[in-house]
Amino acid sequence: MKGICGSDRRTYCLDVTRLTPRDPNWVLSENGGTGNWEDCANEEGQKNALNLSDDEWVMHILRPELVVRFTSKKMREHNAAKKDVKNENPDTSESTGNDEEAQKDLEAQKDLEYLRTLRLNLNVFLPHLKSFDENDKEALEQLKNDEKLVKEIASYLWDSILPQITKEVKETPNQIPVDGKSLTEYLHERGVNCRYLGRLASLAAEEESNDINDEKNLLAGKITTIPRRTMPFCWLEMLECEMIARAAKHVLSRYLIENGGLGASELSKTVASFLSAMMSSSEESAAETERRLEKEINSATSDKTAITLFDGVHDAAKTYGRDQVWADIECEIVKRFGYSLHLYNKNDAASASRTPLTPLLRRVCQRGGIRLYAKNYNIGGKCLCNADTSYPIAASDIFEVLPMVKHAANDGRESFVPTSKGADAANSSLHVLLTDAKQAYDAAAMLLNEKNYHHALEYIQESTNLYQRVTDSPLHTRVSKCLDLTTLILYQAKEFQMSASHAAKALAVAIQISGFDSAEAVSARTTLAHVLLQNGCISSSIKHTRAVTYLTQVLAGPHHIELSNMYHKFAGIYSDIGNLLVSLRFLQAAMTKKNNDRVLQAVLNRQIAQIYARLGQLQGAVEMEKQTYHIFRVTLGEDHDFTKGSKEALQQYLIASQQQNTVVAEQEKKHRAEVQANAIADEIVATEIAEEKKKKKKKSKSKKKKK
Repeated sequence: MKGICGSDRRTYCLDVTRLTPRDPNWVLSENGGTGNWEDCANEEGQKNALNLSDDEWVMHILRPELVVRFTSKKMREHNAAKKDVKNENPDTSESTGNDEEAQKDLEAQKDLEYLRTLRLNLNVFLPHLKSFDENDKEALEQLKNDEKLVKEIASYLWDSILPQITKEVKETPNQIPVDGKSLTEYLHERGVNCRYLGRLASLAAEEESNDINDEKNLLAGKITTIPRRTMPFCWLEMLECEMIARAAKHVLSRYLIENGGLGASELSKTVASFLSAMMSSSEESAAETERRLEKEINSATSDKTAITLFDGVHDAAKTYGRDQVWADIECEIVKRFGYSLHLYNKNDAASASRTPLTPLLRRVCQRGGIRLYAKNYNIGGKCLCNADTSYPIAASDIFEVLPMVKHAANDGRESFVPTSKGADAANSSLHVLLTDAKQAYDAAAMLLNEKNYHHALEYIQESTNLYQRVTDSPLHTRVSKCLDLTTLILYQAKEFQMSASHAAKALAVAIQISGFDSAEAVSARTTLAHVLLQNGCISSSIKHTRAVTYLTQVLAGPHHIELSNMYHKFAGIYSDIGNLLVSLRFLQAAMTKKNNDRVLQAVLNRQIAQIYARLGQLQGAVEMEKQTYHIFRVTLGEDHDFTKGSKEALQQYLIASQQQNTVVAEQEKKHRAEVQANAIADEIVATEIAEEKKKKKKKSKSKKKKK
C-alpha cells in the first residue's frame, strides 16, 4: 500500500498493490514456490506449458477469504491442543476466583501471542529482492519463516480447499452455481481465485473417469457395489465454459490491438468474425456459402442490411478462421489455467453433446462487454469468417461494445462489469458499510432460527429501511437480500399471501439489478414459485417454474442438476391434481436429464412404475421396478429398507402382472373361441344359404321343363 501525508496533515492512500502475500503456487520451485503446478504439468505431459516465470504472475496473490479460513483453522487446532493438554494433565488443586481470572487472562494472552505468529509478510516471493545472507542472519531467518507460513497457506489451498470443493459439488449438488458469474462468487467465498479453474476442472475430470470405471467394473462383475453419487456433468462443463470465456477476452483483445489497432478500427466486423468462429463446428466451403446466401436473399426474413451496410473498405483488419481462433484460445487456457480442454473443440460425438454454446456465447459477451441483438442465431453449425462478412453472427448483429470497469467499492460480486449510464449506474453494486443495518440483518436471521418470527420481522424491516435510506433506492443487492429474508420469515410464519407479495418484489428488484437472465433472478423466481404453490396458486407456480427451467438451460446448459429436480417437481404437481399421463411425461423427461444421485434415479423409476401400475400397464411397472431394485441393491445394499421395499413391490407387480396375463390369456382364448364359433356359424349359414339357392334353381328348372 502506498500513501502520502498531505500539507493538511491528512494521510491519503495513493495505491493498493496488495493486502495479502503472493501466491506461492504460482512461483517456480527454484524460487521457493510450492512446485504444485510443475508437478501437475509433469504428470499430464504439459511440461513448460505453464510459464510461471511470467511477470504477470506477480499480481497473483492469496485471497483474504483464504487467509481468514486458514487462520480460523490454525486457531481451532491451537484450542484443541490446549484441551488435550488439560485432559492429560488435569489441575486437581483448589483455586480461588482471583486465580481463575488470572488463569483466563494468561490463556487469552497466550492465544493473542499465537495469533500474532500467524501474521503474514506481504513482501515474500517478490522478484529482485536483495539477499540477507551476509547482512542480517536474523532477518534472513525471519524471511524464511514468513515464506514457510505463506507456503503452508498455499498448500492448504491446493491439498484441502480444492479437493473439498470438488467433494462438496459431488455430495451436495444443490449448491452448484448456474452461470459463470455465480461460479466466480462461489469460488471467491471459499478463498479460491479463478486462476484455479483449471485445477478444479482436472479434479472433476478425474472424478468422472472414476465414475465410468466403477460402472465398467460393476458390469464386469469385479465389484458388487458402487457409490451413490457421481460427479455432475454440469460442473466440468461450467468450468470449461468459464475458462474459455476468460481466455477469449484476452485473445480478442490481442486481435483488436495488433497491426497498430487495425482490428479496433472495424470493431463490429472483428468481433462478429471472432464470435462466429467460436460458435461453430467447422467452416463453410465456397459452394455452401453461395447456397446459403441464395436462400437468405430469396427469404422474406433475410437481413438485407447485413449484406450491404458494412461493404466498403477492403483494406480491412485481418480476420482469423475458426481453427486459428480456437488454437489461440486453447493456448491461452493452457498458459493461464494449466489445463487442456476435454469437451470443447473436440470432434467426437460424446464431447459435442456436452458443449452448450448458448451459455458460452452469453458468458463471452459478458466478459467482453459485447451486446448482441436478440435473435435466433444458428450456432453450432458451420461458420464463415472473412474480411467482408461473417456467419452466423454478422457485424450488424453487434449492438454495442462497452468498456469493462472495476468498481473500487464493489460489494463482493464479479469485479469487472460493463460500464453503465445514469446516476444509479454504480449504486447497485456499491459496498455499504452500515453497521446498524448489518447487525439488524444478522439479528433477524438469528431470531428466524429461533422461530421468533415477530421480532425477526421487525429487525429485517429496520435493516431494509436503513439500506434504502443510505442508497436512496431499493435497487441494491443488500435490499434484495433483505427482501429474500423477509419472504422466508413470512413463509415460516405461515403468512403465504404476504410472503408471495415480498417474493414478487424481490424478483422485480433482482431483475432490475442483474437482468432477467441472472442467477439472482433464477433464485428469486424459484422462491416465488414455491411460495405460490403453498398458497394454492398452482397455475402461477407452474408458470414461474417453467421460466426457471428455461433460464437454467440458457444459463447453464441442458445438463444442470436442477433441471431433473424441476421436472420432478412438475410431475409431483400434476400427480397431485390427478393428471397421471402428464405426470408420467415429466418423470420420463426427468430421467433423460443427467442426475448425479443414483438413488434419486431409482426413486424416479419407482414413481414411473407406480403410475404404470395405476394405468394398468403392469408389464411396464415390472420393468421399471426391476431397474429400481437393481440401483438400490448396488448402491445401498441388500439390507437397506429401500431395497427390501423395492423387492416386495417387484414381487407384487410380478404377481399382478401374471394375474393380468392370465386374465388376458383367458380373454384372448375366449375371444378366439368366439371368433372360431362365429366363423363356424357363418360357414353353416353360408352353406345353408347356398343350399337354398340350389333348391330354388332346381325348382325353377323343373317348372320350365313342365311348361
